[in-house]
Amino acid sequence: MASGPGANSAARAGRRLGGSLRFSALPARGRASLWLAATFFALFALGVSVAALTARPTTAERTAEVFSRAWARSDYRAMHDLLEPRTRARTDLREFREAYERARATSTAVATRAGDPRQVSHPRVGAARRPLDVEVAISVPTRVFGTVRGSVLLPVSERGVVWSKHLAFPHLRRGERLSRRTKAPPRAPITDRHGTTIVSGPASDRQARTAGRSR
Repeated sequence: MASGPGANSAARAGRRLGGSLRFSALPARGRASLWLAATFFALFALGVSVAALTARPTTAERTAEVFSRAWARSDYRAMHDLLEPRTRARTDLREFREAYERARATSTAVATRAGDPRQVSHPRVGAARRPLDVEVAISVPTRVFGTVRGSVLLPVSERGVVWSKHLAFPHLRRGERLSRRTKAPPRAPITDRHGTTIVSGPASDRQARTAGRSR
């Protein structure tokens, strides 16, 4: 066995395994750097875990998502099933369906598209349990008015959606109802081949004329 200062230095520097593979003892500065790196990665992993946990949808958001996806499919029965029991008891399926179909016909809608739900209210500690508000972005392509974009604020309790009729279309407030009024544009008089006016006045109140007299 080798002895002397050289051998002791080699022993302190490290140990040889097999051929040329050597594990060397880290100096103090290297150990400190390794500890800092390990701490950093541990904190990073914890941050990722917390972010993933907080990114999970809430129960209210999941309910709103199922409700809005059914709306996009015009599956009114599935939507009605998601109402909380008291709302469902006072709103039968026929009345519920009519509210959406009336809004669809009035707006000349050809489809309904729903975005991702976002819970905008949170329960307060010690306060009475109230429905949580979940905002859902809605876009409605129509034949006459282009695409109507807005959102609905769904009140969601632990037992389902607390629904009312104004939720059948974006931008409506409680007590409001969607309506449509059609007004024809101005029109020029209609004349015969001799230039005599035979029809004049607004399109909604045309008057026919014969020999210069209205009839």
